[in-house]
Amino acid sequence: MANIQFSPPLSGADSNSRDTAVPQNVLDCVRSALSPYLDRARWNKVHDAILSPEGSKPEPAPAEDRFLSTEELGNFLHVSRPTIFRYMKAGKINAHKLGRRNLFSLNEVLATLKNAEVANV
Repeated sequence: MANIQFSPPLSGADSNSRDTAVPQNVLDCVRSALSPYLDRARWNKVHDAILSPEGSKPEPAPAEDRFLSTEELGNFLHVSRPTIFRYMKAGKINAHKLGRRNLFSLNEVLATLKNAEVANV
């Protein structure tokens, strides 16, 4: 494999920006290697990452939401099932009905707890 080196930025240029472009043949090589695996939107993200400044950070992946039953939420919060139902009735926590079951989004519960901590401080 050929050793490709980029020329240093021009003097007086902002240190966070790249004045040197990635050679088109390198982008074409990366695109041809990844094209069987990436759709257009994902290729655009890869392309932007290649051309982005060195100090930029990728976006964090969103955490998958987990749903808890009434019993699981009670165990998580260390409260009884009747207390969970009181919280629901008071509007403190939001339940999602699935048939006869109440399911609680862990992300929503954690956000509610965080907001409650901020309000109590």
